[in-house]
Amino acid sequence: MIGYYVINLARSVERYRSFAALAADAGLEVERVDAVDGKVATQDGWDGLDLDRFRRFNGREPLPGEYGCYFSHIKAMRTFLDSGYSSAVIMEDDAEPHAAVGPFASALDDRFSDRTLLVRLTSHRLQLFEAFERPLEGGPRVGQCWLGPTGSGSAYWLTRSAAATLVERMLPVYCPFDVMQERSWETDVRFCQVKPNLMPVPRPPDSTIAASGPTYAVKYPPYRRLPTYWTRTAQFFRRLAACARTRGI
Repeated sequence: MIGYYVINLARSVERYRSFAALAADAGLEVERVDAVDGKVATQDGWDGLDLDRFRRFNGREPLPGEYGCYFSHIKAMRTFLDSGYSSAVIMEDDAEPHAAVGPFASALDDRFSDRTLLVRLTSHRLQLFEAFERPLEGGPRVGQCWLGPTGSGSAYWLTRSAAATLVERMLPVYCPFDVMQERSWETDVRFCQVKPNLMPVPRPPDSTIAASGPTYAVKYPPYRRLPTYWTRTAQFFRRLAACARTRGI
């Protein structure tokens, strides 16, 4: 069985009502996960954040919304692990579920629930996409992108094994959630994507989870970003190597 979860801030009442109406129309029974609000504490109070590594990796300061988004997804995965479901679809409240989501998630669950696998259902970019399988006739293909990061953690399907592994290995935080989600060479969770997107790319107004606090990341001057350039270059080659090793689900 599949659990469907939506991450939503307590203060975003109308956003939840809108999402719940779409989910009901799609035939999905969703469970609300109370989002972590990054504005409730200052940067010094953000437990689980490796601030020095974040600065080196990203070349800037972390944003409150990034912190809240990251730990909201960790919370959603823990909620799923406390259930009896074999797999789950986790969505932010700016996702737009529709009737095709349930059958596609069921097809993934039938075929891959025994894997340590995460399939992102919506991405901002699909660069050099390599298709593997079509789990549902007429549905999108599942595959991988050789270039990235591809952006957006607004909706994804994952197995129990994947959730348990990510909860353990995604901490401490040193990059945005959607970037860390793709780093299969570090998490040991097989990461795949769909083409075309199963759900629309979120349009403004964006999720209030990620938008809490400042929304514009001010980068350090170039001389302070030298460690970032190095890590991005290393990430490029590690991604290529990971894709070359796993030419399938």
